[in-house]
Amino acid sequence: MKIIILGAGEFGKNLASTLCSNNHDVVVVDRKANTLDDINENLDVMVIRGNGATIDALKKAGIEQAELLLAVSGNEESNILACQIADHFGAKMKICRLYSKEFFSEKDGFLPHKLGITHTVIPEEDCVTNIMNVLDKQITLEKIFFSNQNASMTAFQVLHNSQITGIRLKDFPERELVNKVRFAAIIRDGKLLTPNGDTILLASDEVYLAGSNDNVQAMLDWISPKEPDLKTVVIAGATRIGASLAINLLNLGFTVKMIENDKRRCDDFLDSCKENIMILKGLSTNKSILNIAGVHSCDIFVSTVDDDEENILSCVLAKKMGAKKVITVTHKHEYVEIVPDMRMIDAGFNTGLVAVNTVLRHLGTGTGKLSIDAVLHRFNAYIFEYTVRKGSKLCDKKIRDCNFPSMAVLALIFRKGEVITPDGNLTIQEDDIIATIATTENARILGPIFEKRSFL
Repeated sequence: MKIIILGAGEFGKNLASTLCSNNHDVVVVDRKANTLDDINENLDVMVIRGNGATIDALKKAGIEQAELLLAVSGNEESNILACQIADHFGAKMKICRLYSKEFFSEKDGFLPHKLGITHTVIPEEDCVTNIMNVLDKQITLEKIFFSNQNASMTAFQVLHNSQITGIRLKDFPERELVNKVRFAAIIRDGKLLTPNGDTILLASDEVYLAGSNDNVQAMLDWISPKEPDLKTVVIAGATRIGASLAINLLNLGFTVKMIENDKRRCDDFLDSCKENIMILKGLSTNKSILNIAGVHSCDIFVSTVDDDEENILSCVLAKKMGAKKVITVTHKHEYVEIVPDMRMIDAGFNTGLVAVNTVLRHLGTGTGKLSIDAVLHRFNAYIFEYTVRKGSKLCDKKIRDCNFPSMAVLALIFRKGEVITPDGNLTIQEDDIIATIATTENARILGPIFEKRSFL
């Protein structure tokens, strides 16, 4: 697929890295030569220096042959104009990065498609959604959603006092429940493991649990039945993410306190927030401020300030002071692999990676030319969805007879809308969508296997 990415910031670089590794023809357009040089040295993509909101630059990038434009620069107006130009030249899909919805009005019937935009992406809103998804339980680390809306995968941590610590999977006490879900992967000591019946769950394991939404939730409820509701939240940073998160939580009945060092941001947030909320002016790395905010007794501490290092440090302090669960937001790509290894931080979300996953979902995975469905936050691995086509030698074969390589982690199978947890006796059928987990390296091997017809 011919793909043009407008913008070589963190979002654009993440997209370029993800898409070029999936064998697409990627071109990156940006005005900054040094940024493009860095991308050119590290990724197998073409770079064009220029204003991506001009016809000249987009034509140099190959807009007349492009199927997809990802307008993800930091300038909303440029992104919108680039999508209009791409639409004029016949690009099938145009995805536009925005900071808010203020350019459009559903009430007045002025929606993105009027300007040729297929989908919009607002990374800050998507990051808030990701944070909200892990506030249900203390053990929840990450949630991933598939093309099938009835299916999901939740990463959770095995606690020292958990009733599943030390259990061998084939000896799992709730046989009916365990047969309805898939223990798809385990991260242990920084390595991705493929569980089998003899796998013993250990304290501190991070387990990826896949299945239908109801069955995954039922298993999580069984694993942590006595966990109290998480209701008190302290948020550091009245940023777009912090402010939106606070308002969402207040509307759901959470008790929320906020820390912000910028007086203007404090005032702006108080003006926009209709609910009563305590906001403390000060640094989130100041122990006195954290103490006044009640971090020592709060259920959740979330740091959303603009500085990544301050976010990480404030989370470590909050955890030491007694916060039950701490969540950090980061922006730099370098922290994607660092934060999951920091044991003092329960969960972390990188805005660039969150936005990449939103884009991947918009691209119609599993049935189109792009098979990547999501990038995991807890480990450098992908979720792929592959469709079994007519004539494939996979058809009518039991999984145990398919000779899949050891690195292939089959998480779920989607068949005519049904969510199926795979086992060796399951027969693969035409049009099945097979969801797999693979590392960056293994993906290069696994992808072609699903496409070949002679590997069995």
